[in-house]
Amino acid sequence: MFSRSIRFCWRFMTPASRTRMPGMGRVSAPTVNSSVVGRFSDGSMALKAGLPDAKIVAVAPWWGDSTHPSVLDSIGSAIKDGVTAAGGTYLDIDDPLVGHSDWMANAADPNDKGYQAIAESLEPKLQPLLSQ
Repeated sequence: MFSRSIRFCWRFMTPASRTRMPGMGRVSAPTVNSSVVGRFSDGSMALKAGLPDAKIVAVAPWWGDSTHPSVLDSIGSAIKDGVTAAGGTYLDIDDPLVGHSDWMANAADPNDKGYQAIAESLEPKLQPLLSQ
């Protein structure tokens, strides 16, 4: 399921922005073109139509252990608008990896400590949604 989510989100980035996906390393900040907001909304609506009983949850974009590029604010807004338009939930959770280079396996991927930190930051927010 995670790989499907990555592929789904991948379609909403311009080719020039596809620089920070797992295993690809950190090259530059992503870019947002004018159709991104509409594409997130359309994609979220398509998910809801295809999986009407599913709970759709999106998480604020993260950038790993380094300072976030400002464009992530625009990407987060597009994700939030799209998922909430489809009746989903947007979790604005701070990136747990920022400042923890020892939690990174490489420039793009967390190591076991990093994944543990991610799980610990997500669980308290996801648990109430799963019990609804």
